[in-house]
Amino acid sequence: SHSPTLHLEDEKLVVPFALEEADGDFVFAADKILLQRLGLYHEWDRWTNGGTILIKDRADNTYVYRADDDTATVNGKDVKLGYTVKVRDGIPVFRLRSFLDLMERKYKIDGNKIIIEK
Repeated sequence: SHSPTLHLEDEKLVVPFALEEADGDFVFAADKILLQRLGLYHEWDRWTNGGTILIKDRADNTYVYRADDDTATVNGKDVKLGYTVKVRDGIPVFRLRSFLDLMERKYKIDGNKIIIEK
């Protein structure tokens, strides 16, 4: 089967690496361009703790993810992710559904397409 494609409503998004299925979720790498397309502010510190990414959504919620850690800090509170954040070729790698659910971003899966609402 082909890798799923990621869309922001009717716009196909460019992903740094093909999405891979894992444990009922999808492994996805989030580079600067992809995060910007999703309307997320971010600061990616490649060197602190092996990599720390701070993300802010439009509601000004703050999410801090750390490389090789299975806990994110959301608005100052630790949240267990159920997976470990990785870094691949200098890009943070998440689980897509978990990432979107944590931000309460709506999406649907339509065949091989994952469609995120704006």
